[in-house]
Amino acid sequence: MKVTALLAYHVEAVDNLLYANGAGINRTFVPPGAPAPFGVHLSLGLIVEVLWTETSQPHTLLVD
Repeated sequence: MKVTALLAYHVEAVDNLLYANGAGINRTFVPPGAPAPFGVHLSLGLIVEVLWTETSQPHTLLVD
């Protein structure tokens, strides 16, 4: 199994295509003086590729 992941502002899967806006995020900033808790909106886009011989087997994907 091969997994490709990206962090973006918005990710959506439509008709077997993955659309990502603002992809490639590696950090985010909180405006100075913003009250806690700090809300951050991010999306995680994943493409999971499974070999044909592994399609009928269960797979586990853990995102931490």
